[in-house]
Amino acid sequence: MKHRKQFSQAARQQTFLSHWFVAVFIATLTCSFAVAGYAADNSQSVRYKAPAGTLPATLHVPVDGYDGAVLPNGRFVTPVGVEFAVGAPKPFGMAVSQDGSALATVNSGIGPFSVTLVTGLRSSTPQTTLIPLNAVFLGVVFSPDGSRFYVGGGENGNVWVGDTAAAKIVGTVNLNTTSHPTGGMNVTSGPSTFFKGAFTGRLALTSDGHYLYVTDQGGFQVHVIDTTKIVTGVDSQGNLVEPDNFAAALGSTKVGRYPFGIALSSDNRRLYVTNVGVFQFASLRPENPVGNNNVDFPLCYPGAGYPDETTNDRQITIHKVDPRNLPTALNFPDGIGCGYVSQDQTFTVPGLGSPNAPESSSVYVFDTTNPTEPSLLKTVKAGPRIGRVQEGIKTYGGSHPNAVLIGSRYV
Repeated sequence: MKHRKQFSQAARQQTFLSHWFVAVFIATLTCSFAVAGYAADNSQSVRYKAPAGTLPATLHVPVDGYDGAVLPNGRFVTPVGVEFAVGAPKPFGMAVSQDGSALATVNSGIGPFSVTLVTGLRSSTPQTTLIPLNAVFLGVVFSPDGSRFYVGGGENGNVWVGDTAAAKIVGTVNLNTTSHPTGGMNVTSGPSTFFKGAFTGRLALTSDGHYLYVTDQGGFQVHVIDTTKIVTGVDSQGNLVEPDNFAAALGSTKVGRYPFGIALSSDNRRLYVTNVGVFQFASLRPENPVGNNNVDFPLCYPGAGYPDETTNDRQITIHKVDPRNLPTALNFPDGIGCGYVSQDQTFTVPGLGSPNAPESSSVYVFDTTNPTEPSLLKTVKAGPRIGRVQEGIKTYGGSHPNAVLIGSRYV
C-alpha cells in the first residue's frame, strides 16, 4: 500500500502528463504486492517496487550521469540523444521518413487530437509543428520520398493526407460508403455531416507509395486506397477542396475481429493484419427502422450471461409492464419486462458465437500480388488458447496480437 500511495501521488503531477518523450514508448508498470491474507513482510513472493522510490514524476532528474526522468508509474527513463516534446498527450502512433529527416506522431490523447511533425532530425535542434485535427487514431506513414504523410482519422472514418514541406493537411479520403459524403471538410472543426461506419487506424504503404492499406476497426476490414487518385488542396477558408475522394478508395477486404496492427512485406506480396478482438457484435437496428428508438430497439434491460444465453441466436419475449404498477415478480424466464412497448412481442438477439473462432485473436496473412485485391492465404493463432494446457478447463480466446513487424526471416 505504501508504494501504491507513492504512485498515485506521482500520477497527480499533471504537468508531467503534458510532456511525452518520443524516445519513450513502453514503460513497465510495477508495484509491490503480497499474497492475500499475509502481511507483506511475511510473504515469500517476489516483491517489486518503483526504482524511483518516493520521487515525484518529473522531467529532469540525474540518473547515473544522464538527464533522466521519472514516469508517473515510478519508473526511471534515461533517454540518450536529442530529446523533445511533441506538444500533445498520448502519441500512440509514430513514423519516420525513409531518409530519416522527418518524424510524425499521432496524438490521440484528451486533446488536442493532432499530428506532430518533426523535421531536422539530424540536427541538434529538431523543429516540431503541431497540426490540430478533429479526430485521429494510431496510424501514420510517410510516402517513400517523404513529401507526404498519411494519418488514420479514427471515428471520422477517413485518412488524412499531409504535406511534409508545408506541415499541414491538404487532403482526405472518406472510407465510408458513397451514401455518406462529408460535404465541406475542415480539418479542425470536422465534417458538416456525420461519418458513418468506418473507424480507421493503422496503415501500410507499398514501397512505391502507390497503394495504401488501412485498418477499419469499425467495419472489421482493410481498405485499399490508390494514392495517385487523391485530389489535394485547401481553399481560402481552410476547407479541403475535395472532402471525400471516393474515387481513390478502390475497395476493401474482410479481416478478423477488431483489426489493430498491419504490416506489408518489402516485396509488397504479403500483408499481415493482427486482430485483437474476441466477438463481432451485430447491430440490433432493424432493416426498416421507423425512427422511434422505443420501437426499433425494444430491449429495455435484457439480462444475459455468456456463454449459455448468448452463444447462439436467442429468441426472447418482451413483456409489456406498467412501470407505475409493476408486478410482484419481475423475473421472466422467457425474456424481459419493458415499460415502453405497446404490447408483448418476440425479439431475436443475435448470438456471439465462439470466442475461439478463427476470426478472433488471430493474424491474417494476405497475398497482395494483386495489390488492389488482397486474398486471404492463412489465419494464424498467436500463442496457446487460455486454459488449453490444463485439463478440464474450457478455452476462452487466447493472446491478442496488437502489432506486427516483418524481419528478414520472421514475422
